[in-house]
Amino acid sequence: MYFSIIIVFFGLIMLLIILQDRKFKSNLPYIISDNDNQLENLKELTERLNAAEKKINIFEKQFEEKYFTLINLIPLGVYILNKDGLFTFVRNFEFLGWESSELLGKHFSIIIHPDYINDVSRDIVLPKYKGRLTGSKNAPGLFDERRTPFSDDQNRITQNLFICMIHKDWCQSSDCSMVKKGLVYSAGYYDSIVRDPNKGFSGTVGVIKLT
Repeated sequence: MYFSIIIVFFGLIMLLIILQDRKFKSNLPYIISDNDNQLENLKELTERLNAAEKKINIFEKQFEEKYFTLINLIPLGVYILNKDGLFTFVRNFEFLGWESSELLGKHFSIIIHPDYINDVSRDIVLPKYKGRLTGSKNAPGLFDERRTPFSDDQNRITQNLFICMIHKDWCQSSDCSMVKKGLVYSAGYYDSIVRDPNKGFSGTVGVIKLT
């Protein structure tokens, strides 16, 4: 079930990225070069270009509204990180005492119990595996995952990663009620399609199920 959710969520994000990247204006030089001997058509082309872009913007807005409505209905913690591990989108983290807006711009380690951060952070975990062939079954799970479900091996994304999370008001002397346990499902997303050799890593999308 949760694997399906992460696939759908990931696909929605990628569609937003594609829509944002494929602005018609990026094709303007090509259009003009093809018609450099017909400058009288430039005004008409520009008007058509602007009309098409307006339609794209309307579609984007409608899509985003439906997208965020869907996310708010999911009974799971939902997050998006940028490539530096900072929250850029958060939903349903009230169980840790945080409002969504409070976590934006903060590093994900702020919600992870200190005893677990070294086991779920990409920058700490991956150097330990350098030069090792793990396969999908033995690959480490990561809160800030880079791997994508649209690669040749969909199972290489993080699934069922057990973590302990800390409440906003947690301190070393806090009782166990300030610590929440959960399972993480996460995947990386990029600024282009997965098979694009020039794609750039954008960040991580994930969901958390409390246990």
